[in-house]
Amino acid sequence: MQTLNEMMEHLRLMNEIAVDLEHHQLHSYFGFTCLIQISSRERDFIVDPLAQCFANKDNQNLNSNNQYRNNHINSPLNILNEVFTDQSITKVLHGAEMDILWLQRDFGVYIVNMFDTHQASVMLNFQKRSLDELIRRIVLDNKDTRICYESKEANQNQQQNNKNSKSNRKKSRNSQQSSQQQSYTLQECVNEYILSQKKRFQMSDWRLRPLPQQMIDYARQDTHCLLFIYDQLRIMLSNKEKQD
Repeated sequence: MQTLNEMMEHLRLMNEIAVDLEHHQLHSYFGFTCLIQISSRERDFIVDPLAQCFANKDNQNLNSNNQYRNNHINSPLNILNEVFTDQSITKVLHGAEMDILWLQRDFGVYIVNMFDTHQASVMLNFQKRSLDELIRRIVLDNKDTRICYESKEANQNQQQNNKNSKSNRKKSRNSQQSSQQQSYTLQECVNEYILSQKKRFQMSDWRLRPLPQQMIDYARQDTHCLLFIYDQLRIMLSNKEKQD
């Protein structure tokens, strides 16, 4: 799905979606939104608000907040209101206060029916409430889940074993066992591919175009896990209400 309309067709069918923004404020008083991430339970979407500026050759003026907002208030991104103001679709965000402000200011987009995972963590009396901590606490809670990756070394050893003669099979088997397919826990995978990436890209310049694939992957991760976190927080809140 490459076009905005195709994305909207998909989102209209959802009961809940996850939303996040990447914002740039360095050398700019108000700052401006550089990226919008939206995830359903099936797909992740990255929306580039700066694409229109580049198409109009206005990228040299991206530090002019008034011009940026004037260019985008009547932009195609207003179509997001069809889903974002639909009260039958829950919008899940983390620490939504500034995201709501930026959506209204930069695009005239408003949110109706929202679940803020940060506020949920406050109600649950979590001591640590950042998205990273929710990922560690909730996404990594399923410690039995394992994701397997076959290492390059295992492939190489397997090829070598196939070439070995009968007399060397025992030695080869021992070598193979020491370098078998590596299995990583969900915790190890998230630590490696999500949390470590956050440290690297938290202070990135999101005005950069074209965006490197690693930055796109980082942005995508912020909403990719959010609906699962939303599900678990709702259960926790329901249990807390029963206990109270």
